[in-house]
Amino acid sequence: MHANKLINSHRSAIMGKKSRHRTEEAELKTITIYGNKNGRMVSSRHLEEQIQKAVQEGAREISVIAKGQHGIGGRIWPRGEIVKIIVEGPVGQRLGSMGMEGTEIIVRGSASDDVGWLNCGAKITVLGDVTNGAFNAAAQGILYVQGSGGARCDTMTKHNPRFDPPQSWYFRNVGDSFAEFKAGGIAVVCGVNPRNPYSVLGYRPCVGMVGGTIYFRGPIQGYSEKDVKLLNLSPQDWEWLKANLKPFLEAIDRMSYYDELTHSHSDWRKFIAYTPQEKRSRRWFKITTSEFRRDFWEKEVGEGGIFAPYIDHELTVLPYITTGKYRRNKPVWANEKYAPPCAYTCPSKIPSHKIAALITKGKLKEGLELILQYSPLPATVCGQICPNLCMQNCTRGRLDYPLSINKLGSLALEMPAPKRADPTGHTIAVIGGGPAGLSAAWQLALKGHTVNLYEASDKLGGKLELCIPRERLPQRILEKEILRFKEIGVKIHLKVKCDQKRFEEIYKSHEIVIIACGAHKPRMLNFPGSEYAVSAIEFLRGINVGDLPDLNFKRIVIIGAGNVGMDVASQAFNCGAESVIAVDIQKPSAFGKEMEIAKARGTEIVWPKFTERYDKEERRIYFTDGSSFNADLIVIAIG
Repeated sequence: MHANKLINSHRSAIMGKKSRHRTEEAELKTITIYGNKNGRMVSSRHLEEQIQKAVQEGAREISVIAKGQHGIGGRIWPRGEIVKIIVEGPVGQRLGSMGMEGTEIIVRGSASDDVGWLNCGAKITVLGDVTNGAFNAAAQGILYVQGSGGARCDTMTKHNPRFDPPQSWYFRNVGDSFAEFKAGGIAVVCGVNPRNPYSVLGYRPCVGMVGGTIYFRGPIQGYSEKDVKLLNLSPQDWEWLKANLKPFLEAIDRMSYYDELTHSHSDWRKFIAYTPQEKRSRRWFKITTSEFRRDFWEKEVGEGGIFAPYIDHELTVLPYITTGKYRRNKPVWANEKYAPPCAYTCPSKIPSHKIAALITKGKLKEGLELILQYSPLPATVCGQICPNLCMQNCTRGRLDYPLSINKLGSLALEMPAPKRADPTGHTIAVIGGGPAGLSAAWQLALKGHTVNLYEASDKLGGKLELCIPRERLPQRILEKEILRFKEIGVKIHLKVKCDQKRFEEIYKSHEIVIIACGAHKPRMLNFPGSEYAVSAIEFLRGINVGDLPDLNFKRIVIIGAGNVGMDVASQAFNCGAESVIAVDIQKPSAFGKEMEIAKARGTEIVWPKFTERYDKEERRIYFTDGSSFNADLIVIAIG
């Protein structure tokens, strides 16, 4: 009996030690890490080092009081047990990025961009909203969001069949460009009180999606129909959704919505990607390699291809080289990889060398048609106002004379508009009827898209119409070329000023909106008396709309001796100016026709000159070198 007492006493001592050890271990497993120490923010790297060290030392529940640090909770190596991280305070980007299996992260509030980026198995719960890029490139794991998602969430998610697919759950809605290039995984958007009541999936979801499933509840406004198909839920889908809604709603403390969300399977729909076989069957262009070679390639280059004259054996398809040092290489056709000098220096990349080749074959019409494939305004630009960089860099010019692209551009004035491609069904809006907007509308219309062109003024052309002097660009040429836009089906809307309401209407009624409204605010200089100066744009626009300034016997000084300054000088003489001086701080950038015309009229160009002040009463402008000029009007032409 005495022995039993000793044994029991010894056992109690041992159990007491084990109990104390477990208590100490439990205390070790729960710690708090602060992102702000002594009033200073702890760096993201040091915060991560503290978390990693705590996990190594046995902590399995870590409370992080964040202060905007990035990457909280990511890259914790699996240890066979759960490591829970509870985050409070402002959260930086990439929370849980590269999170691994066994990591659970709970954010008590909203989170910043790229939550769960490259997730490898972590379970992340955000009791608030997530901003842009949530769950991007995730391969495993779960993301629960109590609120909404920002733009481009679920981009490039993927699924390794060896593991469960990644899941992302959004209680409210998601932003624009959702699930771009999604390759796998499951996304669920519940659509409860969405911030965007018109589309719970935002603008143009599923572009480039090739795999995975998206379940959603609520209205949508368009999606990438060439990539995904919209389906009703199958019985298996409905059972899966009902079963998995419970843990989601419990995690975000919204279980009271379960009955509403499971009221009817008809409230839900899903997107799945077309398979490669389905996409292939939907293509309009279906042709084998052999058919392409026979019907297209050899028709252009001759039977047997460009090397046919040198081949004396039977023409067969050669496989890739599978042995030797070239076994990892494959043939690459690099013809026309590099552009000749003329095409390279052309801002529109018009292939002047191809036009020349057509002309040598007696195909002038085809050459002019080719120009119109690149530029809607060849007579206006190439023929009148362009400095013709192609001609300056033409290799033919080293022998005798360059190809006269300016004359070819002028010849194109009489050409009808090219034939547009078959209608694609896509609608695109272009806001701005200047050179950029006109070019965009032209190219899109040629490809068969429906284009609506909106312009605030009563004429198209932008600065071509308003700022280029009529002597350099006759108005009849520009007006005649603009008529082609109606020929190819561009719908022109003049006197349309895009305020917020009108822009929203345009944005909602088109798949794509291009904003090409131009730069209308000129650069000005700040010096004493600069308030009396006018901008070159204002000066030239006034003349072109008929508001001619009275410059009789006036002395004009232009600050800025580029080509715009030369246009101002020529117009000033046309309005009766007695003298015009253009000054610049460096060697003037003006060249070509603009400079020739201005100098022929009597323009004096002086440099370097740095403006000090302008005295309105004296009508005199002073420079830092002590010199000065008489000036009744100052025009600033610096961009």
